[in-house]
Amino acid sequence: MSPQIVKEVPKKQEVAQCAEIYSTEFYLINATGKKRNVVARLLNTSIDGFQKEVIVANNDTIKLGNYIEAQLFTHPKERISLEIKGRKSEKFQLFWEEPKQEGKCKRVYYVVAVKT
Repeated sequence: MSPQIVKEVPKKQEVAQCAEIYSTEFYLINATGKKRNVVARLLNTSIDGFQKEVIVANNDTIKLGNYIEAQLFTHPKERISLEIKGRKSEKFQLFWEEPKQEGKCKRVYYVVAVKT
């Protein structure tokens, strides 16, 4: 009787699915009629007190920020609060435009600040 040769079948290696990275950018358009200070603060974050303050000229557009997430887009109004600074008597309103999809994994939001 001759010895039998047993071939070991290699186990198929599992491949983990990687999450796609989704990028969100957000911009502010100043349509208030004057140069304004704008304060953006992160909501629901472990980074206590994080904020960004910028001066935006009238009719100018400025990028306030961007963030990345795994396989979902979250509207910036769920992530940040915006404050337009002016005199106490001045009131402002923010209007979010429909997002612009730039490819499968990038979305851009614009918010317009107006004086009411």
